[in-house]
Amino acid sequence: MSQYPPNTSSTPVIYAGLDFGTTYSTIGYQIVGEGYSEDVFFAKGTCSTWTNNRTFNKTATTLWLDDDKNVIDWGATHSPGAQYHKLEWFKLMVLFRDQLGEFKTSNRFTETQTNLDKLGLGVLDAVSLYLSRLWDQFQTQVTVELGGYSIDDCSVHLTLTKPANWPKDAVTRLQEAARKAGIRYDIQTLDEAEAAGITLLMDQSRRMEVNVWQNPEAQASTIPIPYAQTFGFPVQYPLDRVQDNFIICDCGGGTIDSVGYQVFNSFPLELSECVPGECILAGAVTLDDAFKDMFLSKLEAMCPAPTLKGIKPRDINNLIMRYWDYDAKLHFGLLGQGLTIDLPVEFVGAKERRARRTEATNTKMIITHEELASIFDPVLDKIVSLIQGQISAVMAATDQKPKAVVLAGGFGRNHYVQSVVHRRIEEGSGGAIRVISYDDTTGWASVAVGGVAHARLMNPGQNPEQNPPSMAIVQSRLSRQKIGFRSANRVLQWIVEPGTSLPARAPNKYAVDLQAFGVMNTRGSTYLTLDLCARSGMDPVRRICQLQWLAEAGSPGSACFELGLTYDGTTPSFTVFLDGHLQGSGEVKFVFD
Repeated sequence: MSQYPPNTSSTPVIYAGLDFGTTYSTIGYQIVGEGYSEDVFFAKGTCSTWTNNRTFNKTATTLWLDDDKNVIDWGATHSPGAQYHKLEWFKLMVLFRDQLGEFKTSNRFTETQTNLDKLGLGVLDAVSLYLSRLWDQFQTQVTVELGGYSIDDCSVHLTLTKPANWPKDAVTRLQEAARKAGIRYDIQTLDEAEAAGITLLMDQSRRMEVNVWQNPEAQASTIPIPYAQTFGFPVQYPLDRVQDNFIICDCGGGTIDSVGYQVFNSFPLELSECVPGECILAGAVTLDDAFKDMFLSKLEAMCPAPTLKGIKPRDINNLIMRYWDYDAKLHFGLLGQGLTIDLPVEFVGAKERRARRTEATNTKMIITHEELASIFDPVLDKIVSLIQGQISAVMAATDQKPKAVVLAGGFGRNHYVQSVVHRRIEEGSGGAIRVISYDDTTGWASVAVGGVAHARLMNPGQNPEQNPPSMAIVQSRLSRQKIGFRSANRVLQWIVEPGTSLPARAPNKYAVDLQAFGVMNTRGSTYLTLDLCARSGMDPVRRICQLQWLAEAGSPGSACFELGLTYDGTTPSFTVFLDGHLQGSGEVKFVFD
């Protein structure tokens, strides 16, 4: 990226994707303007490209506070001191306790809740404290990159990624915490699996366009997924044919998200959601308690009782972090290796300490490959079950199998995870469904990069050169809820059912009888009003907004009135058409609750 102010009177535009994860987080960003690189950069990081980059790293989603609620450290995995209170997993705590399943009994979850109670803080306080530090780091870094500009001079467009099908109230609380953190820009949201999908296929779209430009007959050819592999070996696999289906599965620290897409158009690559995104609480953190229980059980069997009693919990946690968090949880694979832990001298009795000089084996803890597999397998059962459910849903919706399952996310980099998913999905389908995974950080960075792409797509520059030349676009999504209106006589009429395909851009149009409108007089003007409503499952009906149509704009008479509807995956957007003509903001406004 240029270290000098761009030689242009046009102010740069900043597009950012905030990937707030259970265990690791980052903000990806792109500065668009003359003289700036189009690379995606990351807050508190050094890499300048997201593909095939093994040095990319995220920031741990942790806080360390003193008794006075001061943040002593953040984004750190090692404690700055035993006197400080560690907060982690607070992203998941945004959910209500009855939505957390087995997570609410986890040792780490309980520790964070206990520390919050001691400090007199709520979950949203922890989220906002963390996001404020991450956002400050982002602003500081961007300010340096801007050179002669201030970030306050620029338009900033931000997308916050979230787990699929999270409750609306949980998403609202996340947005509130972000605003409390000092993020003063409008915050759009995007499902994490969709962010990963448009990222991994966005690069495909660019490569396809280059291939077709060089060889017009290449449209039917196989296009390689960059840096991808199946079962540890590089492959080339076609995902470019119209009506091909595939599944994106984002395996993260706390959640596993999956979504199904069908290719709608190849050039540029456009996708239709054929199976809605689904999220389960079954990420890498669910392994932690199982490993710790196994470690403590073995330690108790190896260490004399007086010695075991004197070991500090902090020393145990540091050892687990070294051998589990930084080793086995990331690199455990299929090659049969177990885990050998060298116990510190203070962990063993006097006899064993004297025997250190002769390399005594009873000072080493051995965890076999089979024992490690027994920790991973229950979580993998849930991941495979989620994918199999999505495969069945894709087949029911499209009458054909998906061509591939694409694994993304940090947990998705683990070789054992990749190999088990491959064996149970690919071999279980007789090779009809391929499993594509990433050995580098491409899949791990994909959610943040997808957030950047979404921010840019939803807020394109006014100049053509500011718009991306190629992008994987989700052109339609499936509604998660009923959508309709409440007429003047209080009768509900649903125009959209769950599972209805809704466009992201050009609206679907629904005829509405003008008699359904109410009348409102305010400030000397008469408005026709209509309450637009939604309902998810068995939840109560909620009003999305009120349509207010200035009656003086023209007497409707027997004219044809239509309600236009688009869907960005989170919130429906409405427009009004009269006799086929779009009504402007001077005639129609939508007052949201």
